[in-house]
Amino acid sequence: IANCAAIPSELLENELFGHTWDAYTGSRKERAGLLGAADQGTIFLDEIAEMSPLLQAKLLRAVEYGDARKVGSDIAREVHVRLISSTNRDLLKARRDGAFRDDLYDRLAAYTITVPPLRERKEDIPYLMLHLIQQVQKLYGREVFPFTAEEYRAYVEYDWPGNVRELGNAITRAVLGCTNKLEILEEIKAEDGKKMHLDRQNVTTQKMGVVACLNIKV
Repeated sequence: IANCAAIPSELLENELFGHTWDAYTGSRKERAGLLGAADQGTIFLDEIAEMSPLLQAKLLRAVEYGDARKVGSDIAREVHVRLISSTNRDLLKARRDGAFRDDLYDRLAAYTITVPPLRERKEDIPYLMLHLIQQVQKLYGREVFPFTAEEYRAYVEYDWPGNVRELGNAITRAVLGCTNKLEILEEIKAEDGKKMHLDRQNVTTQKMGVVACLNIKV
């Protein structure tokens, strides 16, 4: 697993492709990289839209020609992996804007799964709430007063612009506080109202998460 947004672009190439023992000053050990480590397995690239254009080109070559060359090496090695990628950005728009390569998109989008925002799948909220409550209870060792029917209804009816992460934060606050769960929801609504006032587009244009799954020889 590699989070392309969390790793600086200058280090992501090394993380994916590895390096030779003498690739850097002070380097004393060769590294296989995630592609090499995932040989005969699966690699997951999270937030792939954050990958730099230069690294997109190198990844494209790996996908197309089935080889991966370590930093500092003149020799490409063959590896076989299943590549799965995800992003919360609109890749089609990024493609049109020139921020994401057309050819790499075509390779990755052989099979896509679109995960709608939470507001479009409200039937999932009660199940997510139950899972999150159990998760937080286990983490903090707290006993939770059961949610009433009114509280459940209020949580389901709310649009959750921050999706599952925002719902999880609300559940955590409810579990730790074990007090008025509707009051906590009203606080969240008020916070979201401030965000909408400051940046309306940030709240109203929630991007769908996309997972591109492709069985390839890399």
